[in-house]
Amino acid sequence: MILPTFIIALMILIPSAYAIPAEFLENKLPWIKDQHFGWEYFQGNVGEFPESFKRGSSRTNAFVHTTSYTELNSTQIPSVICQFQITKMNSTAFLIMNKSWIKEGEQSDLLLNHEKKHFDITEIHNRMVESELLFKIIPCSDGIYDKKKIDGIIEKLKNTILNKDQSIQDKYDADTGDGNPIHPMQKKWNSKIDSDLQKYYIRNTDFSNESIPEHTIGVNYEKRVCKMGWDVVQKSSNMKLYCITPAVAEKLVEQNWGKLFHFHDIGIKKSA
Repeated sequence: MILPTFIIALMILIPSAYAIPAEFLENKLPWIKDQHFGWEYFQGNVGEFPESFKRGSSRTNAFVHTTSYTELNSTQIPSVICQFQITKMNSTAFLIMNKSWIKEGEQSDLLLNHEKKHFDITEIHNRMVESELLFKIIPCSDGIYDKKKIDGIIEKLKNTILNKDQSIQDKYDADTGDGNPIHPMQKKWNSKIDSDLQKYYIRNTDFSNESIPEHTIGVNYEKRVCKMGWDVVQKSSNMKLYCITPAVAEKLVEQNWGKLFHFHDIGIKKSA
C-alpha cells in the first residue's frame, strides 16, 4: 500500500548545477535504477497511516510512503504573442523512509517486490511529467510574461499528471488482492510496470541555452547501432541520424525537428 505526496521546485534559467535542498532529502531515498532496495529502508512506526489515507487496516503488513521532487527551467520564446517553453524537466520519486514500515516477521522477497513496484509506479508518473512537459510551449497568462503566473501554470500541469498516481496505486493493490504478493495478477503488474519505466525514460538534460535540443548521447552512427528501446530520428536540418529515447523522440517529431525512422528502413541494429 502507498500514499504519495508531491513537491515542486520551480527554477527559472539558473545555469548552475541543480541541487535538492538538504532538508528535503532527510529520511528520503531517491528512485535510482538498479539500486539496492531492502527492508532496512522501512523505518516508520508499524500500523501508522497518514490521516488522508483511508484504506489502511490492521491486516496491512507493509506500507510505502513516497513523494516527488521536480526541478525545471522555462524560457520565454520571442514571438508575436507571449509564450514560454519548458527547457528542463527533472522529476524524481522518493521513498519517505520514516513513514514506510513493515510488520516484524512479514518480511519476504515477494512482499518486498510488491512494495518496490509501488515505488516504481510513483517514478513512472514522475517520468510522465517529464515526457509531457519537456519542450512544451505554453501561452503566457494574460499575454504577459509573469514569473509567478507561469510557475502556477506549470505546477497545475504537473499536478494533473501526478494526481493520477494514487488511483493507479489503488488499482494495483485491488488487482493483486489488496496487496497479496502471491496473487496471480502480480506477475502481470510486474511486466506492465517494468514496461512503463522503459517507455517513459528521459535522460534529464537542460536545453535552455540551445536553440535545438541535441538529445543524442550514445549515438554510434558509424556502426549503425542504437541502444535497445531507443528510436532513430533523422534531423531535418542536416539529415543525420540520431538515437534518441522514445519519449524525447516523440516530442522532437511533434516540433518538426526531424523524422522518425523504423530500424528495418535504414539498417540500424539494436544493441542491449
